[in-house]
Amino acid sequence: MSITEPLKVGVRYEGRVAVVSAAGEVDVYTAPLLRDGLLSATSRGTAWVLADLTDVSFMDSTGLGVMVGGLKRTRVAGGRLDLAGLTDHVAALFTRTGLARVFVIHPDAATGMQAITAAMEASAPADTSGKDSR
Repeated sequence: MSITEPLKVGVRYEGRVAVVSAAGEVDVYTAPLLRDGLLSATSRGTAWVLADLTDVSFMDSTGLGVMVGGLKRTRVAGGRLDLAGLTDHVAALFTRTGLARVFVIHPDAATGMQAITAAMEASAPADTSGKDSR
């Protein structure tokens, strides 16, 4: 019997960005729910993902592994996985493991969405058709 707080994971789409929100504790028992949310986001062809972890009160190494797997999938697809709203505990875990240097971490989801949108626009191929757009 687990005394782990249930994890709730939701996926919503804002334009071409998938926002995966999690609330609760991410551990060996609940991490598959977060992995499924990230897989759901990327399986629809979305390479740009924001993980809103504002309501995640605890994360263990299994959760870190899920996040690294999600990061790899988005990078292979030409996008990225950013994190937003890390609590002190979760932020400390990312810092201690060195993953804070690997992930782009935003203070909140709104800031994260702005940054991802700007990165998407910057990475969009330029119009090389030679046509005058006037």
